[in-house]
Amino acid sequence: MSNPTLFISHSTNGLPPEDRSVRLKECLCAALSKEDKEEKKWFVFIDSSISPGVKWRMEILHNLAEAHAGIILFNKRAVSESTWVRDEALILCFHKFIDPDFQVIPVLLDDKCLSETCFRQYEPFQLKEIQVITDDHSRSPEEFAEFILSKLDRNRAKKPKMSPWVQQVVGLLRNVNITALQDAAEQLEFESPIGADLWNKLGDRKQNCLCRSLVELMHHKSSIESIGAFRELLRELDIDDAYYFKKRLTAKWVPNEAMEIILCASRKPEEIGLLIVNAREQAIIDEYLNRAKIEIYYKTGSIWAFSVGGGAGEGPGAIRCQIERTIRDKIIKPLNEDDSDMSHLPQDIAERLNKPSDVAICALPPEYAREPILKELRQLYPRIIFLVQVGNSARVLKSFNAIGGIPLPPLDEKKRDELSELKSRLEAAISQVYLRD
Repeated sequence: MSNPTLFISHSTNGLPPEDRSVRLKECLCAALSKEDKEEKKWFVFIDSSISPGVKWRMEILHNLAEAHAGIILFNKRAVSESTWVRDEALILCFHKFIDPDFQVIPVLLDDKCLSETCFRQYEPFQLKEIQVITDDHSRSPEEFAEFILSKLDRNRAKKPKMSPWVQQVVGLLRNVNITALQDAAEQLEFESPIGADLWNKLGDRKQNCLCRSLVELMHHKSSIESIGAFRELLRELDIDDAYYFKKRLTAKWVPNEAMEIILCASRKPEEIGLLIVNAREQAIIDEYLNRAKIEIYYKTGSIWAFSVGGGAGEGPGAIRCQIERTIRDKIIKPLNEDDSDMSHLPQDIAERLNKPSDVAICALPPEYAREPILKELRQLYPRIIFLVQVGNSARVLKSFNAIGGIPLPPLDEKKRDELSELKSRLEAAISQVYLRD
């Protein structure tokens, strides 16, 4: 096996030699060059190492694709001016997103912090969930470089795996007619150097490039922006695949910020087990559960996501019974009518949800949003994430904050209307193609 590649993303060219980010970059390279020669060294890729005469853009992209690990130096210029650091960081974060074992170390310099607006562009790939290193200026550049490198494990170095999501979409598109792919790809607004000369530059690799473009569209673009490509693809997909894509596009309506919180809760349900959404419409809750099923299933392969029906009555006992019956029906097995003993259910659930990869999300209707009941449920079922529907009442939100509830990003009327419009336009596109006769 050749030496593993460590990709260092930075924006320091042209800065004075005494700049701390310049010093740190140089110290990282120097420290790596002095590693024990008896061990396999990291092959360090940095833009200054590109030989004269080499096509630098392709060289950078090739080494990003082949990287076994990455370090991102987020100084002031990197986050405010450099489009290349942004693109490189997104690709490295995507590697981490699809393969949790892939090593990425974001380093915050110049007093930057992840809560700043400039880092919102990284939210789709959950940069905030990657452990960062913040420069507190307590170490010299040489000491700080050694500290950063101590967090890398050469034994874990491996090339990233292809996303299961990407594999599914490419598999679905494998037999699609190339003309339909071309029509769909023309719906994209490319920000890459391909631009308006797309067709002239694709050459013999047209189909692969188009497949990747569609994967990008379906994954990154908003649901509304994806309808054009969806409509073009319908001509070549059967109706089952069309509804599969419709479900994926509708799920994308859920805000990325909300999905980040849900994904974080799925890894730490004992700590983040009570989520609050300011929605009362079941259709909205269905989309939250739909997206959770899609994203979490392909990461862990084990998720239960379901809603509890209302109408149990006013008493706390009746409400808890309704919730626990649904939990047992969905996670364990259907409850026999003559089996009313629920005392053993907490133990049964603990045995079923006994692996870190097991995820259960239970959505509760607004009338069940009662603090004593939820507090009791959290104690009995710490591995279940309860998604509670509430309104915009400040009193209610304060009550849930008191018992550890985390509010998801609020939905306004415009966002609600967008879901209705999206569903209507997707259904109209399907009807136009499959029901026109």
